[in-house]
Amino acid sequence: MTFKTSRRAFLQGTLGAALGGSALAACSSGSSGAPGGGAEENASVTLPDYLPYEGVTPDLQGNAEGLANAFFTYPEERPRASATPPGDGSAISALVESPLPTPPGKSANEFWQHINEIANVDLNLTIVPTADWGTKFATSIAGGDLPDLTEVWTPPQRSDMMPALFAELSDYVAGDKIAAYPNLANIETASWEQCVFEGGIYGTPVPRGAMSSEIMFRRDDLVAALGLNPDPGNFEEFVTLCQDLTDPRANSWALGGMPHSILQQMLGMPNGWSLEGGKLANAIELPEMKEAIAAATRLWELEVVHPDSFSANVGPLRKQWFNAGTVTLVTDTYPAWPGYYRENVAGDSFDVGAMILPGFDGHEVVTWRGNPTHNITAIRKDADPERVDLLLRFIDWLSAPFGTEEHLAINNGIEGTHFDFVDGEPIRTAQGNSEIALALGYLGAGPQAFYQAGLPTVSQKQYDHQSWMIERAASNPTLGLISDTDASKGEQLWKALYDARDAIVQGREPIDSWDEAVARFKSSGGDTIRDEYQAAYEASGR
Repeated sequence: MTFKTSRRAFLQGTLGAALGGSALAACSSGSSGAPGGGAEENASVTLPDYLPYEGVTPDLQGNAEGLANAFFTYPEERPRASATPPGDGSAISALVESPLPTPPGKSANEFWQHINEIANVDLNLTIVPTADWGTKFATSIAGGDLPDLTEVWTPPQRSDMMPALFAELSDYVAGDKIAAYPNLANIETASWEQCVFEGGIYGTPVPRGAMSSEIMFRRDDLVAALGLNPDPGNFEEFVTLCQDLTDPRANSWALGGMPHSILQQMLGMPNGWSLEGGKLANAIELPEMKEAIAAATRLWELEVVHPDSFSANVGPLRKQWFNAGTVTLVTDTYPAWPGYYRENVAGDSFDVGAMILPGFDGHEVVTWRGNPTHNITAIRKDADPERVDLLLRFIDWLSAPFGTEEHLAINNGIEGTHFDFVDGEPIRTAQGNSEIALALGYLGAGPQAFYQAGLPTVSQKQYDHQSWMIERAASNPTLGLISDTDASKGEQLWKALYDARDAIVQGREPIDSWDEAVARFKSSGGDTIRDEYQAAYEASGR
C-alpha cells in the first residue's frame, strides 16, 4: 500500500530541531493545521491564471485534465519561449537536491558554462545528494544561510517557515500578473495551490500531476514472446499471467515487488484517503484493505514475486531486474518510461508498455492521480523587487515547454558536445550524460511531454495509457494539507503499519493481526492525524 506519507517525513527530526532556531523566532508556535496554515487567508489568495503555451503543436494534444502532450518526432521548428535571456550577468545561487551522481563543477563543466552564457547569469549551485538533503536543508534553515533560490519539498513541515524566510510572490504572479512569466503561466492551477502558505504565494511549482501516477509497467517483448494476454480482465487472470511469467529455474519472476498500490486500485480503493460526505477516512480503515493484503499474500505464496523484493534498498534493483528481464512487471510512474529505454540492455527487441488494470472481481478499478506538485522553488525573503523579478524570469526560462529552443538547450546542452542530432532526434553523448545532471529541473520545469527518440509507438502507448488512467483517476484529498502529527510522528507510525502488513504477506502473522495493527496505529496518533487533516480540510474552503 502507498500510505499517506510525503517527502517531508524525510526531514523529520533534523528539520524539526532547526525550526526552533533563531530564523523562526518571530513566527507563530506552530501550524494552524490548515492547508499551508492560515486557512481563511489561503482561501482568499488569488492564484495565477492558467495560460497554456501554444507555440509548439504536439502530434497528440493533451488537455486541461492533466493529459500530457505527445510527440512522435522531435520538433524541427523550435520557437523561443523567452524573448531575451533572463539574467543581467549577475550571480544566482541555488540549493537543490539530486538523486543522480554529482556532475563536474562549474569550471570543468561545459554544460554549466553554456547555461550561464545563454541565460546571462553566473549560476552557483549547491547540489546535495537526496540521501543528505534533510540534514543540509535543516542546517541551512537553522543558520539563515539561504541562497537566492531554494528547493522546498511540499508541504513543508511547518508552514510558518515560508513567510519567515522566503519572498511572497502575489504581487508578481497572482491572477493575470503571471502573463509576465509565460512559461510559469503554462503550469496548471492545481500545482500552484501547493505554493500557498499563511495567506500568500511563497514559491513557484515544479509540476507533475498525472505524470507521477503509480502505474504497472510491462516488458511487452517478453509477454508477446510467450503469447500471453498483456491486459488481464480480472484478478484471477492477473494471477494466471503472473504464474505464466514466472520460472525460477530460469531466474525469472513476474513481479519485481509486491504491487500493493496496484491491488488497491484494482479493488477501487481511494488514493490514500477517501472523502465521503465531507468526512476523511484513510484506506487502512476500509474492509477492502484486508482483501488487498490477502491478495498480496496469495501472490507471495505462489512465488511469482522476486524473492528479494523485501530486501533493504531494493528500489534501484527493481529497475535492473526489469531491464535484464529477470522480472516482467514493476510499479513506477510515467517519467520512468524513457529511463528504462536509456538503460536498455536487451537491444532492438526491448518494448515497454503499461497495463490496463482490471477490476478486482466485481470492483470498478480506480486509478490514483499523482501529486500535481513535485516541489516548489522559493526566493529568499530579503530580495528587492527588481531582484525577485530577475529570479522569477530565470525560473520562467528554466520552465520552457518541450519543443522550444530553451528546452532543447536546458535538457540536452550543446550540439556536437553534449548531444548529436541523429535522424532528427537529439541523442546525448557520454559527456552530456555526465555534465547535464545539474538538477535544474527541480528549480524550474514546465509540464512534461511524452517523447521517445526514434520510437513514435512508445509516445502513442504513453498517451493512450494516460488517457485511460485519467478517465478513472482519484486524487488524494489531503494533498496540500498539513497535519502536525503526521509531520512529527507519521514516519514512525506508518512504518509500523508497513511492517505489520509485510509480516502478514510473508506468512509470519495471520490476516486478523491487521485489525490489531490498525487499532495500535489509530490510538498512537493515527486518529489525531485524521482529525488534523479533517480540520485542515474544513478550514480550507475547498
